[in-house]
Amino acid sequence: MSKATSTPAPVKGFDANKYVRKNLNAETVQKLKEVFDVFDYDGSGNVSTDELINTIRALNLEAQAGQILAIVNNSGHTGDIDFGAFLDIFGFGSEETSESSLQSIFEAFDTSKSGVFGPEEFEKVAASVGEHFSSAEVDQIIDFADKDRDGVISFEEFANVVTKVYPKV
Repeated sequence: MSKATSTPAPVKGFDANKYVRKNLNAETVQKLKEVFDVFDYDGSGNVSTDELINTIRALNLEAQAGQILAIVNNSGHTGDIDFGAFLDIFGFGSEETSESSLQSIFEAFDTSKSGVFGPEEFEKVAASVGEHFSSAEVDQIIDFADKDRDGVISFEEFANVVTKVYPKV
């Protein structure tokens, strides 16, 4: 089984089942934890303001920095952010995932601001946070989400992948 379709390796000492919700299964929680760990690059279990700002810079998201920081500041969470707060802030902590939070995440991938992103944009964003995939893996990831087979991922396709609980095959 390839990296793109296999279950992510569990993060040591992390119990994804503690965060499972109606629209958030353990596998998705595990993937979100991996995203959280990109922000938490010192491994403290919390994302500091400096880590958040440095990750925004590393992702070349300065244009969205104000929006991202506003989401965090308006969330009611102050100081360092733990994983539970991360889920809440970005719309995964409640039963319904916030469309505006999903839109913000989608915009990180849609660097051309065209309303879609393709393999090149996905690969660039992944590489900017230290994730490197082969061309075949990137193609497989895009293919998985690309339900209309146009070679790019729309917001609707992105939201379906992020929020849907898929049955095990």
